[in-house]
Amino acid sequence: MPFGKTKRKGGYNELDEKEYIDAWSQPGALTGGLNWYRAPVTNFYNEINVPTLVIHSVNDTFFTNKILVGLSDYVKDLKIVCIENVSHWIKMDAPEVLVSNIKEFIG
Repeated sequence: MPFGKTKRKGGYNELDEKEYIDAWSQPGALTGGLNWYRAPVTNFYNEINVPTLVIHSVNDTFFTNKILVGLSDYVKDLKIVCIENVSHWIKMDAPEVLVSNIKEFIG
């Protein structure tokens, strides 16, 4: 479970943990979520023509910075925001930074 892997103390509380565990315990929930990552990369590289925001943790141990290489070849209107000093769990480590970037992007 990711609950101890956030950089910010208190990123998750007991209620958060319970809600995630309850959701992930539903039949097929975890498999469905993981299948997105298991699918062949070629399935994702159709051209994307909508404004797209990627918020990426520079220190992500699951998705390294390599994931961003070449992305602009497929996403024509792309904004990438790289955040330092956060884990994979950006929404728990830096919720203010996440929200401010989303608000700025959607204007």
